[in-house]
Amino acid sequence: MSFFTNTDSGIILNRFSQDMNIIDSHVPTAIGGIFHSIASIMWDTALVCYGSYYMAACIPVLAAVVYCVQLFYLRTSRQLRLLDLELRSPLFTHFNEMKDGLATIRAFGWQESFYQKFIQALDASQRPYYLLYMIQQWLGLCLSLLVAAVAIILVAFATQFRSQTSDSAIGIALVNVIGLSTTLANLIRQWTNLETSIGSIARLKQLEASVKPESSTGQADEPPTDWPSAGAVTYENVSAAYDETAAIVLHNVNLSISPGEKIGVCGRTGSGKSTLISLLFRIIPVRSGAVKIDGQDIATISHDSVRGAIIAIPQSPYILSGSVRFNLAPDAASDDSSGTGHAMITDDEVITSLKTVGLWPIIERHGGLRVPIADVGLSQGQKQLLCLARAILRKDTSRLLVLDEISSSVDRHTDELMQSIIATEFEKHTVISVAHRLSSLKGCDRVIVMDEGRIVEQGVPDALLQKEDGWWKRLWDAQV
Repeated sequence: MSFFTNTDSGIILNRFSQDMNIIDSHVPTAIGGIFHSIASIMWDTALVCYGSYYMAACIPVLAAVVYCVQLFYLRTSRQLRLLDLELRSPLFTHFNEMKDGLATIRAFGWQESFYQKFIQALDASQRPYYLLYMIQQWLGLCLSLLVAAVAIILVAFATQFRSQTSDSAIGIALVNVIGLSTTLANLIRQWTNLETSIGSIARLKQLEASVKPESSTGQADEPPTDWPSAGAVTYENVSAAYDETAAIVLHNVNLSISPGEKIGVCGRTGSGKSTLISLLFRIIPVRSGAVKIDGQDIATISHDSVRGAIIAIPQSPYILSGSVRFNLAPDAASDDSSGTGHAMITDDEVITSLKTVGLWPIIERHGGLRVPIADVGLSQGQKQLLCLARAILRKDTSRLLVLDEISSSVDRHTDELMQSIIATEFEKHTVISVAHRLSSLKGCDRVIVMDEGRIVEQGVPDALLQKEDGWWKRLWDAQV
């Protein structure tokens, strides 16, 4: 989790796109090009020496000159190539930010400002490439002058020592001298490409070393197959941070949630609401204290088991590539067109869940469960309803439902519809709902108000509204 909070999305995209592409395609090409260029240079040199045996005495001198030229060239081009790779990360970051916030940019009329920032990032990413092109031209000029000197020396030897060679040998030597500069330039460029590719390998190895996998220490316990069967959740003096060195973002939280209780969590942005929920899924580590579900400390259970045991609906609807059925039950059946997969969830159950959320008429009109989800053209609110239908299909597998601001991207009518469906379908479940829209929490049994990583108020919503200077009332009045 700390890796994603401390690393720009452009850097991550750069590592898994450009660096991976360089390793997969450039490394084999560069290695093959180096061996081919070396073989060509050896062959051309042998034919040049065949034209005049005295040219063999010049080979060490020419090799020393080429070494000095490539040493100077590599020292510069290596850094420029690395800069070329690194300066694309801000461009990728800016592009991702524009894509994610496109609606906001258009709403506030910020198109020109973001366009100018994009052009600046694009210009900055192109500067190393332009400079690299310039020094490549310099390399070509130096090698052309070197080959011209070789040709002059060859002709001089041929005219001074006519008895030592023949016209045909001189002709062959001159023809091979013409291509020698190109071959030398290709060798140096391929070597530079190989060094750059090795730099990509080094960056990925650094990424692997710096990003620690989720530890498996102390995760030997496996919960019962029906866990959580009650849905009781307990936070016992819990403090948490995004990593071992970061500042604490959740301070000494004590909270007990009874089975079947409906809990609403609210607070200002950055108050710790999402962090409180993240602890349930073991997304961030617990610095001290314990989080328990049905009396079982989740720190002793594997990450996959904990996350698979909780029904969750995220803030942004997550839609998979594939059919409508695959999106609703991705782990329950194969996504074949004939529907012959070994299903634990039948088509009738899937259709029933879609009817519950009001999406079946739309799905049926576009071709049914086997139609690709992209062909249906669901709106943002309809995608959130699809996620709710997915949760309904899993309601018998767990007694704990977590909602992370599911109403933030839907209209009030859709929000009321979702709250009504949740109240009916998950009546016996423990429901923990995080929301900014406080009206969606008014029907909860209890609301938790957080501020700066602490629980500052909790109680029945209507009772808290009677407190004139209460946290819940201030937040409610601010929205009303």
